[in-house]
Amino acid sequence: MGSKRERNAKTEPNAGPQAENPDQRGRSAAPLEAGTLSKVEIETLPVTRAFLRRKRLIEDRGELALIEDGMPMHHLGYFSLIPGQGFRGGHFHERKTEHFYVIAGELRLETQDMDTGRRTVVHLKEGQKAVIRPRCAHRFLAGETAQVIEYYEGVYDKEDDHPHRFEE
Repeated sequence: MGSKRERNAKTEPNAGPQAENPDQRGRSAAPLEAGTLSKVEIETLPVTRAFLRRKRLIEDRGELALIEDGMPMHHLGYFSLIPGQGFRGGHFHERKTEHFYVIAGELRLETQDMDTGRRTVVHLKEGQKAVIRPRCAHRFLAGETAQVIEYYEGVYDKEDDHPHRFEE
């Protein structure tokens, strides 16, 4: 039958993120269209043998993920999250654009555009990327144990981390 990773890749190679648009009280309202959500861009890396600069190749011997090609990068990090153990993030940046790639697991990404107040919730799974632009508050919560790579062009600047409290 194969591993869960193999089954997901074979049955849902291009399945997009599940997105919600919370109403004024934070409850889920109508689904949002996948792709660009204001200051958040979501991409599902295709599973293919073809030459692409961003893709996943899943074989019996394991997986190869080409996450980025050509982007200058000065910060590369990794984090994991366990369900029910809190969140990562809870802040926004004035200048930095952050990139995240989900290696394994499932995450809930909550965002709020600091200019418009618009809130979104996106459910991410392995093989998906999220790009979060400046002035977009964000936090991640695990739906199942997750492993994530974080990267961006600049070096870490603590002066560009601005706490944000998401209303519950």
